Amino acid sequence: MSEKSHGKRVRVPVDSIPKAHTWLPDGALASGVQSCGCERAGGVYTAVAQDAKMQILVSVNSSDWVSVLIIGAAVTGFTLWLSGYFRGCAEAWAPLAAIVNGWTHSNGLTGTYNGARVRATVFSCGEAGWAYTLEMETDRRVWNWSIEWGGEKLLGLGEKRWRIIAQNKDLEGRLLDSGLLALMATVPEHPHISYIARKGLLRFELLILEMPAPQRFQEQLDLLQELARKNRLKQNAYPC
Repeated sequence: MSEKSHGKRVRVPVDSIPKAHTWLPDGALASGVQSCGCERAGGVYTAVAQDAKMQILVSVNSSDWVSVLIIGAAVTGFTLWLSGYFRGCAEAWAPLAAIVNGWTHSNGLTGTYNGARVRATVFSCGEAGWAYTLEMETDRRVWNWSIEWGGEKLLGLGEKRWRIIAQNKDLEGRLLDSGLLALMATVPEHPHISYIARKGLLRFELLILEMPAPQRFQEQLDLLQELARKNRLKQNAYPC
């Protein structure tokens, strides 16, 4: 444009706009041009020239703004929900964390109990409740074993009782002789307990509807420590 105009609306071919730093397609405005918006039709932008500065007037479809607002609201809502969820988890774990002198995280806690490192977590199972896991580190040995509640028939059918299942039959007999089943008879729930030999890890798993009370949590820890002691004695013949 060779002359100044004040508020005069002109039509500028897209390809005639010099390339510089701008977001316009197929080109860019010169450094002295302010890009405020544009309205394109048939390869031509409608613009207003003021004092040798070109103000491009942008016309945005209202539905685009609605989409942006909806996405923004959804992200904000999810962020607030997530913040509340983490805060609620930390508050729920706090009384239990004190027992193990530990710290809470998004879905559980980590700490130590009588020198043994422990970790507890929960994961949602929908309407069924929460999958609760309590793990305790102990001595590493050779053979895996587990304690299960159920029947001996297929799919756990038959008379329900505690059973010990070990990789080594001799070890299975040793654990039976240790009074392990009598110990499990004092447990009010029916957890699945397993010992992972290569990790030296005892794992207590249970489906729950609410967090265990501090006293019950400590009883679970005591149970795992007693199982660790029995395992240490009975697997002493099979050192790593």
